[in-house]
Amino acid sequence: MKQLLFILMLLFISRVDVSARASSNNYTIIELSQNDNERELPEDGNETGYSPGMRSVILQPAYAYLYNNVVSIIFEESFSAATITIVNEATGETVYSESHNSPTNLNIDLSGKGNGRYLLEIEANDIYLEGQFSL
Repeated sequence: MKQLLFILMLLFISRVDVSARASSNNYTIIELSQNDNERELPEDGNETGYSPGMRSVILQPAYAYLYNNVVSIIFEESFSAATITIVNEATGETVYSESHNSPTNLNIDLSGKGNGRYLLEIEANDIYLEGQFSL
């Protein structure tokens, strides 16, 4: 019994240590959402598209983070190709636009770009995600 208690306390202490280190990282999550213009309504006209009793987990196909002016994109699904575009919202200038074949993890360095709000657009197959972030 004492060994079990010791192991549980050891696991708890190590987990606290790991989460404390993770919180000291200065990265920002870029919230990605699907563009509402691309959403199709079901044929029955019901905007929600599901019956009241059904629930499911919605998996996001990609996640994006900003750390030290580097945008990191992690793809959870495999796509044959993806187009990544980053636009400065104030000027409308496209600061990055490139297509990638079979992307898994991408790092985009924006060190030479000015401060301001930017729009990240990810287009892969029939999925269109967008998110805003600041440098």
